[in-house]
Amino acid sequence: AVSVRSWPDEIRRFLADHGGARVRLTAMSPADLGRERFDVLLIDDVCSYLTTTLVSSVKSRGSGVLGVFDPVEYPDGKDRLLDCGVTDVIDANAEPDEFLERIARVKSVSPQSEPPEEPVHDSAARGALIVVFGAAGGVGATEVASVISRLVAKRNGRCGLIDLDFEAASVAQRFDLEPHPNLLTAIDAAETDSTETALQAMGPVAVLAGVPAGAHLGSLRAHQVSSVVDTRRSAGLPLVLDVGTGLAAPPGLLDGLVAAATRVVAVGGATPVGVARIIRLTDRVGRVADLIVNRAPRGSFRRGEITAELARSCQARSLAFVPEDSAVADAAWDGRVVKHGRFVRALTRWYSLFGVGETR
Repeated sequence: AVSVRSWPDEIRRFLADHGGARVRLTAMSPADLGRERFDVLLIDDVCSYLTTTLVSSVKSRGSGVLGVFDPVEYPDGKDRLLDCGVTDVIDANAEPDEFLERIARVKSVSPQSEPPEEPVHDSAARGALIVVFGAAGGVGATEVASVISRLVAKRNGRCGLIDLDFEAASVAQRFDLEPHPNLLTAIDAAETDSTETALQAMGPVAVLAGVPAGAHLGSLRAHQVSSVVDTRRSAGLPLVLDVGTGLAAPPGLLDGLVAAATRVVAVGGATPVGVARIIRLTDRVGRVADLIVNRAPRGSFRRGEITAELARSCQARSLAFVPEDSAVADAAWDGRVVKHGRFVRALTRWYSLFGVGETR
């Protein structure tokens, strides 16, 4: 399973020199695991999609699960892996030959039965996942995410909007919603098997408020947030995630979400500094994104300069210019959604061309 630690690379180098095993795939998301046969899954305690259900599913297909933990980084990592039901565990700092010995042991105790025939779950059945980044504070990523969520809801009948901006969660305040329940409520509900959804209705969009300002985030782990997202996607709910810059997110969280996303959208400002920040953001995200330049100038010359610079410096799936619109400021003062105006029309036009599930 994909990891931010160094042990996968060390194992690959060792196998290239000495053999002893074969890496069948690196799973970026749970869906990848259903596309390949393998004897043992190696997954660490900080993997964004590690859950008890995932481990049980892998073991039911006759494969073993070796959990990797770093006792210095997270002292409770080993216990988390064992609670998820892994076959065995190993220290992330172990030598590659120790890994091979443990892999062989896990393989020997795992039932080597033929996996049952299971339908391949299409990503659409799980619900689309659109991750919206903002190149810097104040570029309008929350406004863009809210309009996209309504466009998705109009097409699919429903959509969820989740505030995952850990620097400055603003969805609840922006749309005059209650700060509670929120993401922390949803995490508590997931860990206690509660039926509380923590979602608040905003027309056809179900909103999950973000972590309140001043909340302690030191103990928040990527797998806890990923579990909340995955549970709602598994129920078929399309999701739009407002992640802000993403810089304050728990380690490993955004890598997993970006890898699993149907679409990644980067929002930036229409100035030289704004364009430079979009370029840096797309480099950091590491995936081809849809670029949205907010508060764009009307003049064709400046738009042409922006287009040329973005084309020269980064690869994009689409590029949209969204003009300044006083209706956005009016809606913000009133705590309501923006339903009309140039801002909404520009995003609607973009979505009609490059909406979820379409390629052009």
